[in-house]
Amino acid sequence: MLTILVLPSGPQYEVMLKGEMVQGVSGKVVSPPAVLSQAEVPPILSNKQFMAWGGVTLGRAVQQKLVLRNNSPTTSQQLRLLIRGQDQDCFQLQSSFGPDERLTRNRELSIKPKEDVTVHLLFAPTRVASMLAKLEIKQSAARYGGTSNVILEELRKRSEGYVATLSGVQAGRVSKLCVCVRNTGSRAAFVKAVPYSSLQNRTVMDSTIISLSPSQFVLKERTQEVITIAMKASRREQALCQSGAALLATVCLFCGDEVSRQQFRKLLQIKPEAGNKVLSENSLLKGIPFDEMFLGEEQVQEAYDLPQRPNEAQIFYGNMSKVMLSLFGTMEMSDSGESDHMESVRPSQRHTCESDSGLGSSGRYISNVSLDVLPVKGPPLSPSEPVLKQTELNLENTWSIKPEQLVLTAPTINSAADTRHVQILNRSNRELSFELSWPAHCLTITPQHGVIEPQYETRI
Repeated sequence: MLTILVLPSGPQYEVMLKGEMVQGVSGKVVSPPAVLSQAEVPPILSNKQFMAWGGVTLGRAVQQKLVLRNNSPTTSQQLRLLIRGQDQDCFQLQSSFGPDERLTRNRELSIKPKEDVTVHLLFAPTRVASMLAKLEIKQSAARYGGTSNVILEELRKRSEGYVATLSGVQAGRVSKLCVCVRNTGSRAAFVKAVPYSSLQNRTVMDSTIISLSPSQFVLKERTQEVITIAMKASRREQALCQSGAALLATVCLFCGDEVSRQQFRKLLQIKPEAGNKVLSENSLLKGIPFDEMFLGEEQVQEAYDLPQRPNEAQIFYGNMSKVMLSLFGTMEMSDSGESDHMESVRPSQRHTCESDSGLGSSGRYISNVSLDVLPVKGPPLSPSEPVLKQTELNLENTWSIKPEQLVLTAPTINSAADTRHVQILNRSNRELSFELSWPAHCLTITPQHGVIEPQYETRI
């Protein structure tokens, strides 16, 4: 028995196998000592690992085909085929619907148990160059329409996130900040935040010093909530502000669709450790519970009927959004001269900031995330400019990029180049074409252009 593990996007090997058939005394074939169990055989088999067209004249199209087999004896397989890569615009899937033919870059199909399905691929080059793309074959996942989108209103924004300032910072004195949180999406959103005194060391700030209230809540679509951030400064915060405004805390803001959180909660009821198994040891999400009761969740009654998926934890954490809220402090008092400084938001809010800070009693943290940071084509020309800026056009947050900034180490002459990755996420319901440009000749970026399918992402 030979078992070969094939990794996505890994190297390709050709292995030649030779075998002998040994007959016993009775003339019957001797059974092998070990048989590959059905569980170890992939559910979907393909007759080809790669496809090569050779040279094709510009303006012409050449078709090739491959065969997919559902290896399961009892279960039908729902598959999604997707062409991805730098030159994906030159490859298409050819499908027949009666007398008509359709060319697409993605296709959904169903394969019955032990059934073979032929997939036709068309290559039509548009330029004189070598073309490369990948055909991804994925099991279709149950989905739902609409997403949430949470923003913080009336706060300063930089490329790395939101910025707020607390004034009158002195040991033992409480400074407050009221923030309006709005869900501009079409589905309910869950909201949770954790403040860190040291983000690099993942040190959570003591609840006797900072309080964010309410700490975790669900926000229905197109509604808003006002939260209160209160900080009772210690000697540490006072010392930081001695020479001027200083960063006192960094709040990591997490949010996502409430539907996804409920699916994740059902998974944890069956497999309590499923969440921690998919997170790395240095993840900021490690140890943060999302299966607790969230304020206002009983008011959300969204209709959905999703089956429990084996990768539910990956889907939940993978679709969760995060943005940083930097809390700066200054010893200067507010204009009113009061010890409790309060920075308010727009007067139309439906809740007012509470006078009680709740420090030392609730231990609840809150704030929120925003996805309305829209990138600008190309890198900055000076270090002082942010890599990403918010455009003046209302593009309804159709796309985003993570991370928003990369720092590459310049290699020496004989050393290996520093390689980093970013992901472009298409949040819209239509295809997104992209093209990259940059001013430095010393960079190699792949792919340089392409098309991202709706609700998918591509890696650069």
